[in-house]
Amino acid sequence: MNKHSVVPKLRFKEFEGSGDWCDKILEELIVLVKPQQKITSNEYLKDGLYPIVDQSKNYNVGWTNNKKATNNKNLPLIVFGDHTCILKLIYKPFAQGADGIKIFYPNKKYLTTIFLYQFLSNDLIKTEGYKRHFKILRNKSIKYPLQKKEQNKIAKCLTSIDELISATTQKVEQLENHKRYLLQNLLPQEGQKRPRIRFKEFEGSTDWSWKKLGDICDITNGKANSQDHLENGTYPLFDRSVIIKKSKNYLFDCKAVIIPGEGMKFEPKFYEGKFNLHQRAYALNKFNSIPKFIYYTMASRHKLLADKAVLSTLLSLRKPIIEKFEIPIPQKQEQNKIAKCLTSIDDLISATTQKVEQLKNHKRYLLQNLLINHEDTA
Repeated sequence: MNKHSVVPKLRFKEFEGSGDWCDKILEELIVLVKPQQKITSNEYLKDGLYPIVDQSKNYNVGWTNNKKATNNKNLPLIVFGDHTCILKLIYKPFAQGADGIKIFYPNKKYLTTIFLYQFLSNDLIKTEGYKRHFKILRNKSIKYPLQKKEQNKIAKCLTSIDELISATTQKVEQLENHKRYLLQNLLPQEGQKRPRIRFKEFEGSTDWSWKKLGDICDITNGKANSQDHLENGTYPLFDRSVIIKKSKNYLFDCKAVIIPGEGMKFEPKFYEGKFNLHQRAYALNKFNSIPKFIYYTMASRHKLLADKAVLSTLLSLRKPIIEKFEIPIPQKQEQNKIAKCLTSIDDLISATTQKVEQLKNHKRYLLQNLLINHEDTA
């Protein structure tokens, strides 16, 4: 039976006097699609007619040409991962690649598919414990406007934000791919004395020389340990982790390229200012070259540096290994040009990534205010 519910916090003007929203549990609103024949591992292809869908975050995990295993409903379907809480809206025919997924669409008498998908996309699906089993999700209270026009308006608004998030995320990926291309081509590869691409003003310049890091800068390990990490610390504390921690003290006040001394990856970080450093991490500083250029060179060669690490409990870089590690060096004017070029790409990546986060925050705001969640009726 329908219950009267409150209206959402935000409502499009043309629907402001349209009355309260309805309330039913999900099970009363949907039609479950009987699972088709599951695709076996020997039917997975790199390419094919139909994508294979399972509980992973990706849209598909492979392809198949098995038509019998394909869901041929001529309408968009919602797929829910029974244990992973992965929710997908799929418009095209697809094949089921694993157990533990539920496929359904709403009864057209009550709901539109995209409105229901956006409602379930709300963070509530994660915070209320539905991420374990569909048998819990099916009892979720779904609050919806009676008019399909209002459902469609809300769905179009939220979908437009999704499309903008997707397009902006793709732009970040394109910029990151472009940066990788530049790192590979603006810097010489192993054994080479010239890069594949050179700025026009340096095309006739002398070859690059290969120098040991120990001849280019000072290499100093830190003194801090795990006990020096404080949540409310003033200064960044660098260790082997990707996450930058905090400390109440600082050991350095300079431009530095920071390299973890142990772990699985030895990707560098660049920092300018006051910071603290773990005893199993290294700060490259006091350069006789352009610091940012050294950073980008190390970013392009960190896998080669990792190959030289010794195995103890973890892969470990000793100071002599870093001191003897060779990198290609041009004249300072060319170093500076390359560093500025790559920095501009990094700045654009950072700004575009922030735009993605702003859009995601705006989507969360709309989900919380254009829809009615359990807290609105408590």
